[in-house]
Amino acid sequence: MTELPATCDCELLMELTGLTQRTLYRFAEQAIIPQPDVGEWPTAKTIKALFDHYRGGRGEQKATLSDEKLKKAIADRRISEAEASKLEHNTLSRRQVEKAWEYMLMSVRARWIQFPPKAGLAFPTWPDARACEAWTEAQVRELLQEFASSPDYNMRDEQEDPELKLVEREP
Repeated sequence: MTELPATCDCELLMELTGLTQRTLYRFAEQAIIPQPDVGEWPTAKTIKALFDHYRGGRGEQKATLSDEKLKKAIADRRISEAEASKLEHNTLSRRQVEKAWEYMLMSVRARWIQFPPKAGLAFPTWPDARACEAWTEAQVRELLQEFASSPDYNMRDEQEDPELKLVEREP
């Protein structure tokens, strides 16, 4: 095995790492790698620092037990807040969102399916192309406005909460 020199110039370091001179000096300014000493970089320390940087800074920075306890406490607090919010009905279950969008998409799909037969009946009776275009545009605009309106997330499964009934959507 060939040993690395204790120090190396910028050209050798660029060849070893595949980085540009500008990037190497920027990393040195940001204290990611050691500063060069008269154009010579400490080879082993620089390569190790680059590996640590690209691995996410896990090199010499080891989390202490207190850091891990703090992270666990923060995660526990977030879980507790999420559960409390769900109990207060400030959040929606995945099923509620799916059901609301399912209703919305079924309605829009039904209207799209009805469009060609309606157009087939209406178009032959109109001699004016502009009237056909205006009618088509009005139909499509109405459908897209319905689709753009937010679904009603207050719809709940009756099994989930039998006291709550489906809320009628206002046009």
